Parts: sequence; C-alpha cells; structure tokens
Amino acid sequence: MPKSRTSFKISHSLLMLSALACLASCAKSAGGPRILPMGERAEVGSLIYNVLESEWFGQLGHGDTPRKPTDRYLLLRLNVTNSGSTEAEIPPMVLIDSSGKTYKQEMNGEGVPDWLGMLRKVQPAETQTGRVVFDVPRADYQLRVTDDAFDPEDVKVALIQIPLRFESGTADLPR
Repeated sequence: MPKSRTSFKISHSLLMLSALACLASCAKSAGGPRILPMGERAEVGSLIYNVLESEWFGQLGHGDTPRKPTDRYLLLRLNVTNSGSTEAEIPPMVLIDSSGKTYKQEMNGEGVPDWLGMLRKVQPAETQTGRVVFDVPRADYQLRVTDDAFDPEDVKVALIQIPLRFESGTADLPR
C-alpha cells in the first residue's frame, strides 16, 4: 500500500506541474501584442515607432482635382528609428477598428507633405520621419506596427492607440 500512495503522490504532482506549465504557456500566447498610447515609443525588434500626431482631412490637394476619400483621410505623422546594426525595411502599417476590421495604408501619397512612401528603408541608427495615409471612417483605431522579420512566425507586433480627436482648425494640409 505505501508504494501505491507514493506513486499516486508522484503522479498527482506531475499532473499538477503539467497543468501549470500548460497554463503558463497559454497565458504567454494569449497575451498578444503590447498596446501603447500615441506618443509613446513602440519597440518591435530593431524598429522603434513613435506616432507624433494624427490629422483628419476631407480631401487631399486643392483646385480642380482634389483627391476625395471614400470616408476620410487620416494622416499619421511618425518617426521610425532603426536601432539595429543593419539596414531595415519599414513594413506596411495597418489600422484596426474596435470591431477588428483592418484598413491598409493608401499606396498613393500624392499631395501629402513628407509622405513616407511604400518602399521604405532605414539605415542603422537613423530615423525616418514622415506621414502615412489611411482612408477610413472617423473612429478610434489601433495602428499595427511590426518589425521587418522575413519569417511570419518571427514577426514582432505592437499596437499604438490612435484616439479620435476633433480639432477646430483649418482643413488645409500641413506644408
């Protein structure tokens, strides 16, 4: 009898350790990406993002041929710093609304001052500053930023909160 109680205690202990290990690994994967407020540095791999300002526009450009959005243009001015030792590519960014719907960056930055473009590289210890453009409804969003990892399994992600702000200013684009 003592032998069976000992094996029961060992089996029970192993079962508890296995359950704790499972819970720990589940909690780690369920944690998801870090969520940061606008204006705070978001480090993902060797890239460091900082969203400096958000601006809403009903059109881009003036005169006879302004560009009209489907909804509204949201321009985000940001810095991206490469803290690594090799050149890095700045991947496309995505906006996510409160229901989980995603919006890709506009591929055409015509008329946007300091547009970062779509093919962006940043040298080691350098910072790129500019604007990215989205055509989205007015709402609160999270900006999904990533590092430039080649393998999708290795990609590091952070979410930056972009709160809806109503400004009482001019609708003109910054220069």
